[in-house]
Amino acid sequence: MSNTIKVGISHGDINGISYEIILKTLMDSRIMEMCTPIIYGSPKVAAYYR
Repeated sequence: MSNTIKVGISHGDINGISYEIILKTLMDSRIMEMCTPIIYGSPKVAAYYR
């Protein structure tokens, strides 16, 4: 069993910049070492920003 912390992140307003910030943050490998991020939001909107 993993001891990493699970962190929930809500995307907020789909017309805002939150997805850009979330995806740029997750590109940093240090984030995955510290926690397991769980993003709550629309997969279609996330795919647009990806």
